[in-house]
Amino acid sequence: MKKLAKFLTGRLFFTAFVFLLDCAFWVLVIYLIMRYAVSPDFLGELLLIIICLSFGLSWLIMFYIVSSKIHDSYKISWLVVTGGIPILGPVLFLLFANKKFTKKERRMERAIRAVLDTLPPKAEVIDKVGRENEEALLMSNYIYRETGSPLVDDSYVKYFPFGEIAFPYMLKELKKAKHYIFLEYFIIEKGIMWNAILDILKAKAKEGLDVRVLYDDVGSVSTLPSKYYRELRKFGIRAYAVNPLNLRMSIRLNNRDHRKIMVIDGHTGFTGGINLADEYINKKERFGVWKDNAIMIKGEAVYGLTRLFLATWLSIEKPNRPTIFDYYLPSVYIDECDDFDKKGYVQCYGDIPFNYEAVGENIYLHLIERAKKYVFISTPYLIIDAQMMSALVSAAKQGIDVRILMPGIPDKKLVYTLAHAYYQPLLKGGVKIYEYTPGFVHMKMFVVDDIYATCGTVNLDFRSLFLHSENGTFLYKTPCIMDMKQDFIDSFNLSRKISYDEYRNPKLRKRITWGILKMFAPLL
Repeated sequence: MKKLAKFLTGRLFFTAFVFLLDCAFWVLVIYLIMRYAVSPDFLGELLLIIICLSFGLSWLIMFYIVSSKIHDSYKISWLVVTGGIPILGPVLFLLFANKKFTKKERRMERAIRAVLDTLPPKAEVIDKVGRENEEALLMSNYIYRETGSPLVDDSYVKYFPFGEIAFPYMLKELKKAKHYIFLEYFIIEKGIMWNAILDILKAKAKEGLDVRVLYDDVGSVSTLPSKYYRELRKFGIRAYAVNPLNLRMSIRLNNRDHRKIMVIDGHTGFTGGINLADEYINKKERFGVWKDNAIMIKGEAVYGLTRLFLATWLSIEKPNRPTIFDYYLPSVYIDECDDFDKKGYVQCYGDIPFNYEAVGENIYLHLIERAKKYVFISTPYLIIDAQMMSALVSAAKQGIDVRILMPGIPDKKLVYTLAHAYYQPLLKGGVKIYEYTPGFVHMKMFVVDDIYATCGTVNLDFRSLFLHSENGTFLYKTPCIMDMKQDFIDSFNLSRKISYDEYRNPKLRKRITWGILKMFAPLL
Protein backbone atom coordinates (compact mmCIF):
# COMPACT_ATOMS: atom_id res chain seq x y z
CA MET A 1 0.00 0.00 0.00
CA LYS A 2 2.89 2.37 0.73
CA LYS A 3 4.34 1.77 -2.75
CA LEU A 4 0.93 2.33 -4.32
CA ALA A 5 0.41 5.55 -2.37
CA LYS A 6 3.88 6.77 -3.36
CA PHE A 7 3.16 6.03 -7.02
CA LEU A 8 -0.26 7.72 -6.95
CA THR A 9 1.25 10.87 -5.44
CA GLY A 10 4.34 10.90 -7.65
CA ARG A 11 5.23 13.15 -10.58
CA LEU A 12 5.08 10.36 -13.14
CA PHE A 13 1.50 9.41 -12.27
CA PHE A 14 0.40 13.05 -12.21
CA THR A 15 1.99 13.76 -15.61
CA ALA A 16 0.44 10.65 -17.16
CA PHE A 17 -2.92 11.47 -15.60
CA VAL A 18 -2.92 15.01 -17.02
CA PHE A 19 -1.94 13.71 -20.45
CA LEU A 20 -4.72 11.10 -20.43
CA LEU A 21 -7.16 13.74 -19.21
CA ASP A 22 -6.14 15.95 -22.12
CA CYS A 23 -6.67 13.08 -24.56
CA ALA A 24 -10.07 12.30 -23.02
CA PHE A 25 -11.09 15.94 -23.39
CA TRP A 26 -10.40 15.97 -27.12
CA VAL A 27 -12.12 12.62 -27.60
CA LEU A 28 -15.17 14.07 -25.85
CA VAL A 29 -15.07 17.20 -28.03
CA ILE A 30 -14.92 15.11 -31.21
CA TYR A 31 -17.74 12.90 -29.95
CA LEU A 32 -19.99 15.86 -29.13
CA ILE A 33 -19.34 17.43 -32.53
CA MET A 34 -20.18 14.20 -34.32
CA ARG A 35 -23.16 13.52 -32.05
CA TYR A 36 -24.88 16.91 -32.12
CA ALA A 37 -23.30 19.08 -34.81
CA VAL A 38 -23.13 16.65 -37.73
CA SER A 39 -26.07 15.15 -39.55
CA PRO A 40 -26.28 11.34 -39.70
CA ASP A 41 -25.92 11.39 -43.48
CA PHE A 42 -22.62 13.20 -43.18
CA LEU A 43 -21.11 10.84 -40.55
CA GLY A 44 -20.28 8.15 -43.08
CA GLU A 45 -18.49 10.62 -45.35
CA LEU A 46 -16.65 12.13 -42.37
CA LEU A 47 -15.54 8.69 -41.22
CA LEU A 48 -14.27 7.91 -44.72
CA ILE A 49 -12.30 11.18 -44.80
CA ILE A 50 -10.74 10.40 -41.39
CA ILE A 51 -9.74 6.92 -42.54
CA CYS A 52 -8.20 8.27 -45.76
CA LEU A 53 -6.31 10.98 -43.89
CA SER A 54 -5.00 8.49 -41.32
CA PHE A 55 -3.72 6.15 -44.03
CA GLY A 56 -2.25 9.10 -45.90
CA LEU A 57 -0.42 10.20 -42.77
CA SER A 58 0.84 6.65 -42.21
CA TRP A 59 2.19 6.47 -45.76
CA LEU A 60 3.89 9.86 -45.44
CA ILE A 61 5.60 8.80 -42.22
CA MET A 62 6.58 5.47 -43.77
CA PHE A 63 8.09 7.29 -46.77
CA TYR A 64 10.04 9.50 -44.37
CA ILE A 65 11.30 6.47 -42.45
CA VAL A 66 12.44 4.66 -45.61
CA SER A 67 14.28 7.73 -46.94
CA SER A 68 15.83 8.68 -43.58
CA LYS A 69 19.26 7.80 -42.18
CA ILE A 70 17.77 5.70 -39.38
CA HIS A 71 19.38 2.30 -38.80
CA ASP A 72 17.82 -0.33 -41.09
CA SER A 73 16.64 -2.65 -38.32
CA TYR A 74 15.13 0.30 -36.49
CA LYS A 75 13.39 1.30 -39.74
CA ILE A 76 11.77 -2.12 -40.12
CA SER A 77 10.35 -2.05 -36.59
CA TRP A 78 8.89 1.42 -37.04
CA LEU A 79 7.50 0.62 -40.50
CA VAL A 80 5.52 -2.19 -38.90
CA VAL A 81 4.22 0.10 -36.15
CA THR A 82 3.34 3.07 -38.39
CA GLY A 83 1.88 0.95 -41.18
CA GLY A 84 0.02 -1.48 -38.97
CA ILE A 85 -1.48 1.00 -36.53
CA PRO A 86 -3.08 3.96 -38.37
CA ILE A 87 -3.15 7.30 -36.51
CA LEU A 88 -1.57 5.93 -33.32
CA GLY A 89 1.46 4.48 -35.12
CA PRO A 90 2.61 7.77 -36.69
CA VAL A 91 2.00 9.58 -33.40
CA LEU A 92 4.17 7.05 -31.55
CA PHE A 93 6.91 7.54 -34.13
CA LEU A 94 6.83 11.33 -33.80
CA LEU A 95 6.96 11.07 -30.01
CA PHE A 96 9.47 8.28 -29.56
CA ALA A 97 11.67 7.92 -32.63
CA ASN A 98 11.70 11.02 -34.80
CA LYS A 99 15.20 12.50 -34.97
CA LYS A 100 14.23 15.97 -36.17
CA PHE A 101 16.37 18.39 -34.19
CA THR A 102 15.00 21.16 -32.03
CA LYS A 103 17.02 24.34 -31.46
CA LYS A 104 18.02 23.06 -28.03
CA GLU A 105 19.34 19.81 -29.46
CA ARG A 106 21.30 21.57 -32.19
CA ARG A 107 22.88 23.67 -29.44
CA MET A 108 23.72 20.49 -27.56
CA GLU A 109 25.34 18.92 -30.60
CA ARG A 110 27.42 22.07 -31.22
CA ALA A 111 28.48 22.10 -27.56
CA ILE A 112 29.47 18.45 -27.76
CA ARG A 113 31.53 18.99 -30.91
CA ALA A 114 33.21 22.06 -29.41
CA VAL A 115 34.28 20.14 -26.33
CA LEU A 116 35.27 16.96 -28.11
CA ASP A 117 37.71 18.78 -30.41
CA THR A 118 39.88 20.01 -27.54
CA LEU A 119 42.41 17.17 -27.20
CA PRO A 120 44.22 15.60 -30.18
CA PRO A 121 45.73 12.08 -29.98
CA LYS A 122 49.42 11.63 -29.19
CA ALA A 123 51.45 10.54 -32.23
CA GLU A 124 53.74 8.32 -30.16
CA VAL A 125 50.74 6.39 -28.77
CA ILE A 126 49.25 5.89 -32.23
CA ASP A 127 52.59 4.69 -33.62
CA LYS A 128 53.12 2.30 -30.73
CA VAL A 129 49.67 0.70 -31.00
CA GLY A 130 49.97 0.52 -34.77
CA ARG A 131 53.15 -1.52 -34.46
CA GLU A 132 51.63 -3.81 -31.82
CA ASN A 133 48.15 -4.44 -33.18
CA GLU A 134 46.74 -2.86 -36.32
CA GLU A 135 43.19 -4.01 -35.49
CA ALA A 136 43.32 -2.24 -32.12
CA LEU A 137 44.50 0.94 -33.85
CA LEU A 138 41.68 0.78 -36.40
CA MET A 139 39.12 0.44 -33.62
CA SER A 140 40.70 3.30 -31.68
CA ASN A 141 40.67 5.44 -34.84
CA TYR A 142 36.93 4.87 -35.22
CA ILE A 143 36.27 5.91 -31.63
CA TYR A 144 38.36 9.06 -32.02
CA ARG A 145 36.78 9.97 -35.35
CA GLU A 146 33.23 9.64 -34.02
CA THR A 147 33.65 10.88 -30.45
CA GLY A 148 36.83 12.98 -30.43
CA SER A 149 38.26 10.97 -27.54
CA PRO A 150 41.90 9.87 -28.04
CA LEU A 151 43.53 6.66 -26.88
CA VAL A 152 46.03 7.17 -24.04
CA ASP A 153 48.62 4.80 -22.61
CA ASP A 154 49.35 6.35 -19.22
CA SER A 155 46.17 5.63 -17.25
CA TYR A 156 45.34 3.13 -14.53
CA VAL A 157 41.98 1.33 -14.30
CA LYS A 158 40.64 -0.54 -11.28
CA TYR A 159 37.64 -2.85 -11.76
CA PHE A 160 34.86 -3.32 -9.19
CA PRO A 161 32.58 -6.37 -9.69
CA PHE A 162 29.88 -4.96 -7.38
CA GLY A 163 28.63 -1.49 -6.59
CA GLU A 164 29.14 -1.97 -2.85
CA ILE A 165 32.84 -2.55 -3.48
CA ALA A 166 33.17 0.60 -5.58
CA PHE A 167 31.22 2.81 -3.16
CA PRO A 168 33.93 3.26 -0.47
CA TYR A 169 36.45 4.16 -3.18
CA MET A 170 34.05 6.77 -4.56
CA LEU A 171 33.67 8.36 -1.13
CA LYS A 172 37.42 8.29 -0.53
CA GLU A 173 38.22 10.03 -3.82
CA LEU A 174 35.44 12.60 -3.39
CA LYS A 175 36.82 13.57 0.01
CA LYS A 176 40.23 14.22 -1.56
CA ALA A 177 38.85 16.67 -4.15
CA LYS A 178 40.63 20.06 -4.21
CA HIS A 179 39.29 21.81 -7.30
CA TYR A 180 36.09 20.42 -8.85
CA ILE A 181 33.62 17.54 -8.80
CA PHE A 182 31.32 16.60 -11.71
CA LEU A 183 28.47 14.10 -11.42
CA GLU A 184 26.18 13.02 -14.28
CA TYR A 185 23.78 10.15 -13.54
CA PHE A 186 20.59 8.67 -14.93
CA ILE A 187 19.16 7.90 -11.48
CA ILE A 188 19.74 9.57 -8.14
CA GLU A 189 17.73 8.48 -5.11
CA LYS A 190 17.87 9.68 -1.54
CA GLY A 191 19.23 6.98 0.73
CA ILE A 192 22.45 5.62 2.19
CA MET A 193 24.46 6.00 -1.01
CA TRP A 194 23.31 9.42 -2.18
CA ASN A 195 23.14 10.93 1.31
CA ALA A 196 26.78 10.00 1.98
CA ILE A 197 27.85 11.48 -1.35
CA LEU A 198 25.73 14.60 -0.85
CA ASP A 199 27.30 15.29 2.53
CA ILE A 200 30.71 15.41 0.85
CA LEU A 201 29.41 17.57 -2.00
CA LYS A 202 27.97 20.07 0.49
CA ALA A 203 31.25 20.27 2.38
CA LYS A 204 33.29 20.69 -0.81
CA ALA A 205 30.96 23.37 -2.17
CA LYS A 206 31.27 25.20 1.15
CA GLU A 207 35.06 25.08 0.74
CA GLY A 208 34.69 26.84 -2.60
CA LEU A 209 35.12 23.92 -5.00
CA ASP A 210 33.26 23.87 -8.31
CA VAL A 211 30.67 21.16 -7.61
CA ARG A 212 28.16 20.30 -10.35
CA VAL A 213 25.43 17.68 -10.61
CA LEU A 214 23.37 16.55 -13.61
CA TYR A 215 20.60 13.97 -13.36
CA ASP A 216 18.03 12.73 -15.83
CA ASP A 217 14.59 13.95 -14.90
CA VAL A 218 12.70 10.92 -16.21
CA GLY A 219 15.26 8.47 -14.80
CA SER A 220 14.84 10.07 -11.40
CA VAL A 221 11.14 10.87 -11.71
CA SER A 222 10.13 8.35 -9.03
CA THR A 223 13.19 8.88 -6.82
CA LEU A 224 13.56 12.67 -6.56
CA PRO A 225 11.05 15.47 -5.99
CA SER A 226 10.24 17.89 -8.77
CA LYS A 227 12.94 20.55 -9.31
CA TYR A 228 15.29 18.84 -6.88
CA TYR A 229 18.14 20.84 -8.43
CA ARG A 230 16.85 23.90 -6.58
CA GLU A 231 17.44 22.12 -3.30
CA LEU A 232 21.01 21.32 -4.34
CA ARG A 233 21.67 24.92 -5.34
CA LYS A 234 20.93 26.03 -1.78
CA PHE A 235 24.10 24.22 -0.73
CA GLY A 236 26.23 25.92 -3.37
CA ILE A 237 26.02 22.95 -5.75
CA ARG A 238 25.41 23.88 -9.38
CA ALA A 239 22.76 21.47 -10.65
CA TYR A 240 20.29 20.79 -13.45
CA ALA A 241 17.75 18.15 -14.41
CA VAL A 242 18.53 16.99 -17.97
CA ASN A 243 15.55 16.98 -20.36
CA PRO A 244 13.08 18.00 -17.64
CA LEU A 245 9.73 16.24 -17.60
CA ASN A 246 6.74 18.50 -18.12
CA LEU A 247 3.03 18.19 -18.80
CA ARG A 248 3.50 18.84 -22.52
CA MET A 249 4.34 15.76 -24.56
CA SER A 250 7.65 16.33 -26.33
CA ILE A 251 9.17 14.56 -29.32
CA ARG A 252 12.31 14.31 -27.22
CA LEU A 253 10.63 12.49 -24.34
CA ASN A 254 12.40 9.26 -25.25
CA ASN A 255 15.93 10.70 -25.49
CA ARG A 256 17.28 10.34 -21.98
CA ASP A 257 20.69 10.98 -20.40
CA HIS A 258 21.61 7.42 -19.42
CA ARG A 259 25.24 8.18 -18.51
CA LYS A 260 27.02 7.42 -15.25
CA ILE A 261 29.97 9.76 -14.78
CA MET A 262 31.88 10.96 -11.73
CA VAL A 263 34.97 13.16 -12.17
CA ILE A 264 37.25 14.41 -9.37
CA ASP A 265 39.77 17.13 -10.27
CA GLY A 266 40.10 15.80 -13.81
CA HIS A 267 42.53 13.04 -12.85
CA THR A 268 40.15 10.53 -11.23
CA GLY A 269 36.91 9.23 -12.68
CA PHE A 270 34.27 6.57 -12.08
CA THR A 271 31.87 5.05 -14.58
CA GLY A 272 30.13 1.75 -15.27
CA GLY A 273 26.62 0.48 -14.66
CA ILE A 274 25.88 1.80 -11.17
CA ASN A 275 23.59 4.74 -10.49
CA LEU A 276 23.47 6.62 -7.18
CA ALA A 277 20.77 4.63 -5.41
CA ASP A 278 20.80 2.01 -2.64
CA GLU A 279 19.93 -1.04 -4.76
CA TYR A 280 23.15 -0.50 -6.72
CA ILE A 281 25.18 -1.14 -3.56
CA ASN A 282 22.79 -3.87 -2.34
CA LYS A 283 21.56 -1.82 0.60
CA LYS A 284 18.03 -2.21 -0.71
CA GLU A 285 16.78 -5.46 -2.20
CA ARG A 286 14.53 -5.21 -5.24
CA PHE A 287 15.31 -8.21 -7.48
CA GLY A 288 17.55 -10.39 -5.40
CA VAL A 289 21.28 -9.63 -5.60
CA TRP A 290 21.92 -6.56 -7.77
CA LYS A 291 24.89 -7.56 -9.95
CA ASP A 292 26.49 -4.40 -11.26
CA ASN A 293 29.96 -3.05 -11.83
CA ALA A 294 32.10 0.08 -11.99
CA ILE A 295 35.60 1.12 -12.93
CA MET A 296 37.88 3.77 -11.45
CA ILE A 297 40.19 5.54 -13.91
CA LYS A 298 43.21 7.62 -12.92
CA GLY A 299 45.24 9.64 -15.40
CA GLU A 300 44.89 11.33 -18.78
CA ALA A 301 42.00 9.12 -19.90
CA VAL A 302 39.68 10.78 -17.37
CA TYR A 303 39.51 13.84 -19.61
CA GLY A 304 37.23 11.80 -21.89
CA LEU A 305 34.66 11.69 -19.08
CA THR A 306 35.24 15.36 -18.21
CA ARG A 307 34.52 16.45 -21.76
CA LEU A 308 31.33 14.41 -21.97
CA PHE A 309 30.08 16.05 -18.80
CA LEU A 310 31.01 19.55 -19.98
CA ALA A 311 29.31 18.98 -23.33
CA THR A 312 26.03 18.12 -21.62
CA TRP A 313 26.45 20.99 -19.17
CA LEU A 314 27.12 23.57 -21.89
CA SER A 315 24.07 22.40 -23.83
CA ILE A 316 21.94 23.41 -20.82
CA GLU A 317 23.75 26.40 -19.35
CA LYS A 318 25.12 28.84 -21.90
CA PRO A 319 28.18 30.49 -20.30
CA ASN A 320 28.65 34.27 -20.26
CA ARG A 321 32.22 33.84 -21.51
CA PRO A 322 34.03 31.13 -23.49
CA THR A 323 34.87 28.05 -21.46
CA ILE A 324 38.62 27.52 -21.02
CA PHE A 325 38.82 23.77 -21.41
CA ASP A 326 42.54 23.69 -20.53
CA TYR A 327 41.53 24.32 -16.92
CA TYR A 328 39.95 20.85 -16.83
CA LEU A 329 42.85 18.96 -18.39
CA PRO A 330 44.03 16.18 -16.07
CA SER A 331 47.64 17.19 -16.64
CA VAL A 332 46.95 20.39 -14.68
CA TYR A 333 46.35 18.47 -11.46
CA ILE A 334 47.90 15.07 -12.19
CA ASP A 335 50.73 15.68 -9.70
CA GLU A 336 48.16 15.98 -6.93
CA CYS A 337 46.80 12.51 -7.71
CA ASP A 338 47.87 9.58 -5.55
CA ASP A 339 50.72 7.51 -6.94
CA PHE A 340 49.53 4.76 -9.23
CA ASP A 341 50.95 2.49 -11.89
CA LYS A 342 50.44 3.97 -15.35
CA LYS A 343 49.70 1.05 -17.58
CA GLY A 344 47.26 -0.05 -20.23
CA TYR A 345 45.52 1.70 -23.11
CA VAL A 346 42.30 3.49 -22.19
CA GLN A 347 39.83 5.44 -24.34
CA CYS A 348 36.62 6.91 -22.92
CA TYR A 349 33.83 7.54 -25.42
CA GLY A 350 30.28 8.85 -25.58
CA ASP A 351 27.23 8.21 -27.71
CA ILE A 352 24.45 10.73 -28.36
CA PRO A 353 20.99 10.33 -29.92
CA PHE A 354 21.26 13.51 -31.99
CA ASN A 355 22.99 11.91 -34.97
CA TYR A 356 22.60 8.74 -36.99
CA GLU A 357 25.80 7.00 -35.91
CA ALA A 358 25.19 4.10 -33.51
CA VAL A 359 28.60 4.40 -31.85
CA GLY A 360 27.83 2.09 -28.95
CA GLU A 361 26.56 -0.70 -31.20
CA ASN A 362 29.41 -0.31 -33.69
CA ILE A 363 32.01 -0.63 -30.93
CA TYR A 364 30.30 -3.82 -29.76
CA LEU A 365 30.27 -5.16 -33.33
CA HIS A 366 33.95 -4.29 -33.78
CA LEU A 367 34.82 -6.22 -30.62
CA ILE A 368 32.91 -9.29 -31.81
CA GLU A 369 34.61 -9.12 -35.21
CA ARG A 370 38.07 -9.06 -33.59
CA ALA A 371 37.46 -12.08 -31.38
CA LYS A 372 39.59 -15.16 -32.00
CA LYS A 373 38.92 -17.20 -28.85
CA TYR A 374 36.02 -15.85 -26.80
CA VAL A 375 33.51 -13.03 -26.34
CA PHE A 376 31.91 -12.60 -22.92
CA ILE A 377 28.93 -10.23 -22.80
CA SER A 378 26.80 -8.94 -19.96
CA THR A 379 23.58 -6.97 -20.46
CA PRO A 380 20.34 -6.55 -18.48
CA TYR A 381 18.25 -6.35 -21.66
CA LEU A 382 18.52 -8.23 -24.95
CA ILE A 383 16.64 -6.54 -27.80
CA ILE A 384 19.01 -6.79 -30.75
CA ASP A 385 18.83 -6.06 -34.46
CA ALA A 386 19.64 -8.39 -37.35
CA GLN A 387 23.21 -7.10 -37.62
CA MET A 388 24.02 -7.87 -33.99
CA MET A 389 22.28 -11.24 -34.20
CA SER A 390 24.29 -12.13 -37.30
CA ALA A 391 27.60 -11.06 -35.72
CA LEU A 392 27.03 -13.12 -32.57
CA VAL A 393 25.88 -16.25 -34.41
CA SER A 394 28.62 -15.98 -37.02
CA ALA A 395 31.29 -15.75 -34.29
CA ALA A 396 29.84 -18.78 -32.49
CA LYS A 397 29.72 -20.83 -35.71
CA GLN A 398 33.42 -20.11 -36.22
CA GLY A 399 34.14 -21.88 -32.95
CA ILE A 400 34.51 -18.75 -30.84
CA ASP A 401 33.19 -19.11 -27.28
CA VAL A 402 30.35 -16.56 -27.26
CA ARG A 403 28.56 -16.20 -23.92
CA ILE A 404 25.86 -13.78 -22.79
CA LEU A 405 25.12 -13.17 -19.11
CA MET A 406 21.49 -12.23 -18.45
CA PRO A 407 19.42 -11.61 -15.29
CA GLY A 408 17.88 -14.53 -13.48
CA ILE A 409 15.36 -12.18 -11.84
CA PRO A 410 14.12 -9.44 -14.20
CA ASP A 411 13.29 -5.85 -13.32
CA LYS A 412 10.92 -5.46 -16.30
CA LYS A 413 8.96 -8.63 -17.04
CA LEU A 414 7.71 -7.50 -20.45
CA VAL A 415 11.24 -6.68 -21.66
CA TYR A 416 12.48 -9.94 -20.14
CA THR A 417 9.83 -11.87 -22.09
CA LEU A 418 10.91 -10.10 -25.27
CA ALA A 419 14.56 -11.00 -24.59
CA HIS A 420 13.56 -14.68 -24.61
CA ALA A 421 12.31 -14.22 -28.18
CA TYR A 422 15.95 -13.81 -29.21
CA TYR A 423 17.15 -16.84 -27.26
CA GLN A 424 16.10 -19.45 -29.84
CA PRO A 425 18.13 -18.18 -32.85
CA LEU A 426 21.11 -17.38 -30.63
CA LEU A 427 21.13 -20.79 -28.96
CA LYS A 428 20.59 -22.55 -32.27
CA GLY A 429 23.59 -20.67 -33.67
CA GLY A 430 25.84 -21.85 -30.85
CA VAL A 431 25.74 -18.80 -28.57
CA LYS A 432 25.71 -19.75 -24.88
CA ILE A 433 23.28 -17.90 -22.61
CA TYR A 434 23.49 -17.83 -18.81
CA GLU A 435 20.89 -16.43 -16.41
CA TYR A 436 22.31 -15.14 -13.12
CA THR A 437 20.50 -17.16 -10.46
CA PRO A 438 21.06 -14.86 -7.42
CA GLY A 439 19.24 -11.91 -8.95
CA PHE A 440 19.35 -9.08 -11.47
CA VAL A 441 22.30 -8.33 -13.77
CA HIS A 442 22.65 -4.64 -14.61
CA MET A 443 26.27 -4.42 -15.81
CA LYS A 444 27.02 -3.70 -19.46
CA MET A 445 30.38 -5.20 -20.36
CA PHE A 446 32.28 -6.98 -23.16
CA VAL A 447 35.56 -8.88 -22.69
CA VAL A 448 37.38 -10.36 -25.69
CA ASP A 449 40.40 -12.70 -25.81
CA ASP A 450 42.09 -11.23 -22.68
CA ILE A 451 43.02 -8.24 -24.88
CA TYR A 452 39.98 -6.01 -25.39
CA ALA A 453 37.14 -4.89 -23.16
CA THR A 454 34.55 -2.18 -22.79
CA CYS A 455 32.60 -1.20 -19.69
CA GLY A 456 29.94 1.49 -19.52
CA THR A 457 26.23 2.24 -19.79
CA VAL A 458 25.24 0.84 -23.21
CA ASN A 459 22.65 -1.95 -23.01
CA LEU A 460 21.91 -4.31 -25.88
CA ASP A 461 18.53 -2.76 -26.62
CA PHE A 462 17.09 -0.13 -28.95
CA ARG A 463 16.90 2.54 -26.26
CA SER A 464 20.60 2.45 -25.42
CA LEU A 465 21.78 1.89 -28.98
CA PHE A 466 19.65 4.55 -30.70
CA LEU A 467 17.83 6.84 -28.27
CA HIS A 468 19.90 7.63 -25.17
CA SER A 469 23.04 9.59 -24.37
CA GLU A 470 25.50 6.91 -23.23
CA ASN A 471 29.14 6.49 -22.33
CA GLY A 472 31.68 3.69 -22.25
CA THR A 473 35.39 2.96 -21.88
CA PHE A 474 37.42 0.99 -24.41
CA LEU A 475 40.30 -0.95 -22.87
CA TYR A 476 43.20 -2.55 -24.73
CA LYS A 477 45.89 -4.59 -22.96
CA THR A 478 44.82 -3.11 -19.63
CA PRO A 479 45.61 -5.37 -16.62
CA CYS A 480 42.09 -5.00 -15.18
CA ILE A 481 40.72 -6.93 -18.19
CA MET A 482 41.72 -10.14 -16.39
CA ASP A 483 39.70 -9.04 -13.35
CA MET A 484 36.74 -8.47 -15.65
CA LYS A 485 37.17 -11.92 -17.16
CA GLN A 486 37.30 -13.49 -13.68
CA ASP A 487 34.10 -11.69 -12.73
CA PHE A 488 32.43 -13.24 -15.77
CA ILE A 489 33.65 -16.71 -14.82
CA ASP A 490 32.44 -16.28 -11.23
CA SER A 491 29.06 -15.06 -12.51
CA PHE A 492 28.71 -17.95 -14.98
CA ASN A 493 29.35 -20.37 -12.12
CA LEU A 494 26.44 -18.83 -10.23
CA SER A 495 24.15 -18.90 -13.25
CA ARG A 496 21.85 -21.36 -15.00
CA LYS A 497 23.00 -22.26 -18.47
CA ILE A 498 20.05 -22.12 -20.86
CA SER A 499 19.54 -25.20 -23.01
CA TYR A 500 18.45 -24.99 -26.64
CA ASP A 501 15.95 -27.78 -25.91
CA GLU A 502 13.98 -25.29 -23.80
CA TYR A 503 13.39 -23.14 -26.89
CA ARG A 504 13.50 -25.70 -29.70
CA ASN A 505 9.73 -25.96 -30.09
CA PRO A 506 8.01 -23.09 -28.25
CA LYS A 507 4.25 -23.23 -27.87
CA LEU A 508 2.07 -21.31 -30.31
CA ARG A 509 0.95 -18.86 -27.62
CA LYS A 510 4.58 -18.06 -26.79
CA ARG A 511 5.49 -17.57 -30.46
CA ILE A 512 2.55 -15.19 -30.93
CA THR A 513 3.53 -13.24 -27.80
CA TRP A 514 7.12 -12.94 -29.00
CA GLY A 515 6.00 -11.82 -32.45
CA ILE A 516 3.76 -9.09 -31.04
CA LEU A 517 6.44 -7.87 -28.65
CA LYS A 518 9.01 -7.73 -31.46
CA MET A 519 6.69 -5.40 -33.36
CA PHE A 520 6.90 -2.95 -30.47
CA ALA A 521 10.57 -3.59 -29.65
CA PRO A 522 11.61 0.06 -30.34
CA LEU A 523 9.24 1.22 -27.60
CA LEU A 524 10.40 -1.22 -24.91
